[in-house]
Amino acid sequence: QFGVGFYSTFVVADRVNVYTRTCDPEKGDKGYLWSSDGSGSYTITEVPDLPRGTKIELTLKDDATEFAKISTVKKAAEKFSSFIDFPIYLVEDGEDKAVNKQEALWMKTSATAEEHTQFFRYLNNTSYGEPYYTLMYQTDAPLSIKSCFYMPDPDNAPSRMFSRDPEIGVSLHSRRVLVKKHADGVIPKWLHWMKGVVDCEDMPMNISRENMQDSRLMEKLSMAVTRRILRFLDQQAKKD
Repeated sequence: QFGVGFYSTFVVADRVNVYTRTCDPEKGDKGYLWSSDGSGSYTITEVPDLPRGTKIELTLKDDATEFAKISTVKKAAEKFSSFIDFPIYLVEDGEDKAVNKQEALWMKTSATAEEHTQFFRYLNNTSYGEPYYTLMYQTDAPLSIKSCFYMPDPDNAPSRMFSRDPEIGVSLHSRRVLVKKHADGVIPKWLHWMKGVVDCEDMPMNISRENMQDSRLMEKLSMAVTRRILRFLDQQAKKD
């Protein structure tokens, strides 16, 4: 079975070839080529002397040559896969250079104040500032959720907090892969000033509001996250 990411290759490619050979010697030393033009059929052929591992080869469409540029591939990898466990390398000037260097802080059970400060700055795309409040929220019910939220200092971000047409500052991920950068379905607009990341393993990569099942998932996620944020803010208000 292939995922949405693999199927999307046919949007930009006339043909997709997958060369693969197992690293398990007990399963033999044969290599195989899976090939398809996306029309619904495919072929599998044996390939001699194939090195171990997997290589995916795309024959790009005439109107999709932009995806052959290193800058385009790098931009897409940094946007959607900055936090995945497996390293992504691009060959630049004859060197393998890592693209995804960010740690998925929300996946940890705890983090230091310095780690939170650095991640807060990363989310804000700045080199300064500290979060006023920090919340890490993880649960397995009603959904599998791992998240972290930051409330910016009201004195340093008044324009954003009282914006009339705000962008949601929380992004939605699924298994560390970005699903939506400004996840307006996850928190209500009146919490737009919160910064953070929500990772929900139950959420499909190709979530659609038109899909009733996806819509119910989003409502359940939003309710769980919003309640936890409000409970946290209430606790802080009583302390302060």
